[in-house]
Amino acid sequence: MNGFIKLATYDDDKYGLISEFVNNNDEIVFAYTKTFNNKYTYMLVDDNINKELIEKYLKNE
Repeated sequence: MNGFIKLATYDDDKYGLISEFVNNNDEIVFAYTKTFNNKYTYMLVDDNINKELIEKYLKNE
């Protein structure tokens, strides 16, 4: 995923393994994460799920 920097990985109870990235525009994006033979593949989540995950993991309380 060129242009993305991986920040963290979460084991979400609803969506499974999720990785957090920042892109070149300094936007936070999340992706579904799969592992196979110690290699990772990512698929970006849709905008509504991305907003939900930002609220869940990045909101300071």
